[in-house]
Amino acid sequence: MVRENYVLILDDDRKISDAIQTYLESDKSDVKIKVFKAETPAIAFQIMNENNIDVIFLDIYLKEDNGFDILKKIKSDYENIEIIMISGIKSVGNIVESIKFGAIDYIEKPFDYTKIISSFEKAILNKKKFDRINMKSKVFLDEMKNTSETEIIFGSKKMESIIHDIQKVAQQNTIVLIRGESGTGKELIARVIHYSSFRKNGIFHSLNISSLSDSLFESELFGYTKGAFTDAKKHKQGWFKKAHGGTLFLDEIGDLSLESQKKLLRVISENTIIPVGSTEPIKIDVRLITATNRDLEKLMKLEKFRLDLYHRLKVFEITLPPLRDRKEDIPILIKHFTKTISKKMNKKNIQIDADIYTKLKEYPFPGNVRELKNMVEKAIILCENNRLKCKDFPISKIEIASCEECINLNLKDNEKELIEKALNSTNHVGVKAAKLLGILPDALYRRIDKLMPKKKKKRIKRK
Repeated sequence: MVRENYVLILDDDRKISDAIQTYLESDKSDVKIKVFKAETPAIAFQIMNENNIDVIFLDIYLKEDNGFDILKKIKSDYENIEIIMISGIKSVGNIVESIKFGAIDYIEKPFDYTKIISSFEKAILNKKKFDRINMKSKVFLDEMKNTSETEIIFGSKKMESIIHDIQKVAQQNTIVLIRGESGTGKELIARVIHYSSFRKNGIFHSLNISSLSDSLFESELFGYTKGAFTDAKKHKQGWFKKAHGGTLFLDEIGDLSLESQKKLLRVISENTIIPVGSTEPIKIDVRLITATNRDLEKLMKLEKFRLDLYHRLKVFEITLPPLRDRKEDIPILIKHFTKTISKKMNKKNIQIDADIYTKLKEYPFPGNVRELKNMVEKAIILCENNRLKCKDFPISKIEIASCEECINLNLKDNEKELIEKALNSTNHVGVKAAKLLGILPDALYRRIDKLMPKKKKKRIKRK
């Protein structure tokens, strides 16, 4: 059964809204519709939060609001909704502005049946094209092995583009560099690439290398022979050998020392490793995927990252957008996390208040998707009568103010400043600061050890 097309008419003139509804409902085509009407943006956004609206007829000149401002907000928060602008003023400038800000069409009052229907059909065709692309991406994901570990939830065009990139590179053996802020899902993307490749039956191993010294890096990745050093009681295979025929994911590659960078470059160049204590090279067949939230270009200028390794790693680059740049995914993710987490907690039929979506779209999410997931889990624990309310998402004013100040301090460019702000806003409690940043406490402490002076380190409360 084909779902009805949901149409919203936002106009403070009820006669206009009624006329558009009459035209749409009298259309003799096979297109089935359900019409919603709103006289204010507040009511319109409530309808959008509660229903999967396909097309909006939006008046440019509302009594107390500018239609272009509403258009920009809708396209920012609900990118997949098609919008038709309507106006009683003939203006080429209005047409240009409407298209510029993402409207599919522009019609002038007084309009007739033909104009309304043709614009609507144009919008529906465009919407179906977008949905087909989205469905194709979802089918691609569903076909992969181990979908519980490779489930990407999205509705935005930015993430759709990422899926297309994955489809292109997955079947190749190309090295992939995944970039993005902490919590954006870099390891998830690496898993998706692996499980949609010809290596999907091989091992996938993820290794965070920021905590590895040069000697540990070599022994963990290349292995060692018995007697190679004091505690080497027996031979040990490194992860390059263990992952033979599979994929090795090295996270936080920007934290790798220059000495370890040189060793990794040799492996990439020669496809061989030499275990510690051995002189015999071992041939390997491993796909390498790396990730970082740091600015590698800046590190190169500071001579902290090798130019030759940089070019080896970035053959195919995927950059994940922060959650604040794909706000239309927030309601989808909230619903998904609510469903999966409540199931694990054996809580059934959890309901979600619509104003939660609006509130969380205003929050900048410095910890990105990981932070949102943690929020939902906590809210499910706190909620009463199986209903999530805004009070179950206690985003304090201090946290919001702190995060808003940090938006321009991208973690990969200004780690020290961002960490200091998080520590200051949490009274230097390490666990709370890590949660605010959307990273694990151990990862925060490693960064503090690297970046903060000794006096500062003593002030950190680790519990």
